[in-house]
Amino acid sequence: ATNRAAVTTAVPVGTRAAVAVRPSAVAVSATPPPATAPPATAPPATAPPATATDLTVVAEPLQYLEPRGDVVRVHGRTLTADVPPEISVDLDLPPETILYFSFDASAATLYAATPLTPRGA
Repeated sequence: ATNRAAVTTAVPVGTRAAVAVRPSAVAVSATPPPATAPPATAPPATAPPATATDLTVVAEPLQYLEPRGDVVRVHGRTLTADVPPEISVDLDLPPETILYFSFDASAATLYAATPLTPRGA
């Protein structure tokens, strides 16, 4: 299987793009998934994610935990994950702890970035 995001429109090579993933489709762990080597430090936001099979894995620091009714939203710098409260107890780590956010590539949607138009232009 290929590791490609679902494309909503054709995105030419070299075009700036954004990927969106619903927090409910993202898993989070304090340890890297199998076959994923842990990075020495968190990659910059512009670094491509590491991949293992059809799973996209992004290592980034924990920012904060947000209770949201029957789930807890785990915030990284660029990704969020909705997890059950009992899982969040295991993740009650200090901010900046490296976490591994993972999602199936088919859960992602790719959008071509549109250039900003100055006001009054």
